Amino acid sequence: MDERQIANQLNGLSNSINEYIVISEKLSGRVDVLTEKIQVAEKRLQDNDQVTNGVYELSKNVAIYAKEVEHLAKTMDKRVTDIEERQQKQGERIGSLELRPAKRMELIITTIVTGLVTLGLGLLIGHFW
Repeated sequence: MDERQIANQLNGLSNSINEYIVISEKLSGRVDVLTEKIQVAEKRLQDNDQVTNGVYELSKNVAIYAKEVEHLAKTMDKRVTDIEERQQKQGERIGSLELRPAKRMELIITTIVTGLVTLGLGLLIGHFW
């Protein structure tokens, strides 16, 4: 081989190496972009994990509050029932207290009428005897 051929081959090799370098730089830039996108995706996954954990904790707390509210509702139902029973008993007592004067007045009127009838009968019987 002569020098010219060797020079041509070396020149061809040099061109190929330069092309590979350009391709390598393009690929390196692409790898950097992809690496950055992967890091962004990993950050989003971490953020999603935090949100998921927050939602899980929130749902546990909601379940606890639901049980407390249920217990509170049962307690309130019992108290309302007790209050209603007490009100009914007080209503009955108030009703009987309200009826006492009427019964007393009825007794007084009955006593007076009985006394007048007895007096009238006594006078009638005393007048005819």
